[in-house]
Amino acid sequence: MATMNTDRTPQDDLRGAVVFTLLVLSAGWLVMAPLWFLVDGQPVYMSDADAGGSDTGFVLLLQVFPSVMMLTPALSAWITMRWVHGIRFRTMLTDLGLGTAAGTRRHPFVSLLLWSLLGIAGTIGLVIASVAVAALLGFLPLDWSIPALAPAAEATGIPVGLLLALQLVSVPVAAVVPNAFFAAGEEIGWRGYLLPRLRRLWGTPVAVIVSGIVWGAWHAPIILLGYNFSRPHIGGVLLMIAG
Repeated sequence: MATMNTDRTPQDDLRGAVVFTLLVLSAGWLVMAPLWFLVDGQPVYMSDADAGGSDTGFVLLLQVFPSVMMLTPALSAWITMRWVHGIRFRTMLTDLGLGTAAGTRRHPFVSLLLWSLLGIAGTIGLVIASVAVAALLGFLPLDWSIPALAPAAEATGIPVGLLLALQLVSVPVAAVVPNAFFAAGEEIGWRGYLLPRLRRLWGTPVAVIVSGIVWGAWHAPIILLGYNFSRPHIGGVLLMIAG
């Protein structure tokens, strides 16, 4: 194992980026391999689950394995930092932006929390604003009686407006809490490890493009099963990279 590097060099960053990329791409395919071979020797396509309707097995397979796959960037970063850079776990947290660096007052977790709350609020605001703009331009007729919630309101005795408010509050929580752990696996690898090294090598614009290509290619095992674009071919992978 390499000794601890306190002074980073371009060669060290490049070697780490290459090793991380090879590891994360391989790990993605390894985790998703069961969906390609273990069900009657055939791939489990997203369209199979949709056609199966109530087939719980297909649905679980298409939820569990991609969720585990989301942890592979963090695992690849950990292996690379130990093997290539010789960095110990406590130092890893600071290197990945998860610890307090020397000379800083605010703990990164505080900034993470603030930016996360801002991101959630911004997403909700963007959705509301897009609906409002579409309605004002006449593209989206609004029915303020909200017929979709009428059956639930009638069954529970709760006013439709209150049901709508409860949904608006619960949706961000339901979306964030279960997914935060798995999403952290991606963010630690992509933005905690890979992106900073690419930025030091080539600057921000090139780093964003290169990391985006790696990120899109990493999704290939699930895109080729029909995720996101229902295009289980190279065109779907290219769309993911471009996205």
